[in-house]
Amino acid sequence: MTGGPATTVASREEVQRLINAVRADPTLRDELERAILADKLLHLPEQVAILIDIMRSFAEAADKQFGALHKRLGNVEADVNTLKADVNTLKADSGNTRGKLLEEQVRNNPGRFLGRYARRLKVLSVDEVLDSNGVALDDEKYGVLSRADAFLAGSERGTGYATVIVVEATWRVSTDDVKRTAAWARLLNSVGIVARGAIISVEPPRDSVRRAAEAESLWVVVDSYDKSAA
Repeated sequence: MTGGPATTVASREEVQRLINAVRADPTLRDELERAILADKLLHLPEQVAILIDIMRSFAEAADKQFGALHKRLGNVEADVNTLKADVNTLKADSGNTRGKLLEEQVRNNPGRFLGRYARRLKVLSVDEVLDSNGVALDDEKYGVLSRADAFLAGSERGTGYATVIVVEATWRVSTDDVKRTAAWARLLNSVGIVARGAIISVEPPRDSVRRAAEAESLWVVVDSYDKSAA
C-alpha cells in the first residue's frame, strides 16, 4: 500500500527522555527554541496578512456606515434649516396679518385706543388731512406720509387743541416704528398741520423703545385686550 511518509508517534517515555535531555543540555534547549520560533515566524506573514484583511474590511465597513450617517445628518440639517425658514416666514406672515387686524380695529373704534388722549376722534384719509388744511405735498413726501396706518382728527384732552394724530399700528413696537411715526408727525408739523404721532401695539415695548418714543413726544398705547380679539 502506497501513501505519504509514515508518522511515528513518540511514546510517553520518549517524550520524557527528550524533555530531560533538553533540560540537561542548554545548547539543545536553545536550538529547540529557535526551531519552534522559526516555525512560528514562517506563519507570521500569513497571520499578518489575515489581520490586515480584517482591519481593511472593518475600515471599509466603517467608512460606509459613517458616510451614510454623515449624509443622513446633512439631510437632517437641511430639513431643520428649511423648517426654521418656514417658521420665520410664518411668524412674519402672522405678524403682518395681526398688524392689519389691529389697523382695522383702530379705524373702526379709535376712541377705544386713544380716547384717553383726545376727544371727538374722527378717521381721515391722507388726502382729507392735506386738503382740509390747504396743503399740497410733492410725490416723495406724499408717498412717505401715505404709509401711515391711520389719521385721526380730534381735540387733545387738557389743552383742547385741534390735532391730527398720525398712527402706527403694530403687534410689537420697534425702534423703526418710533422713527417712522416721529417722521410722519414732523412732516405734518413742518407744513403747518398740528400733529402728534401715536403708536398702538399689543405687546409692551422694551424700555429702550419706550424711552425713544417719549423723547419724540409720541403716545404709546398698549392694548392687551387685542390679544383675544377675534
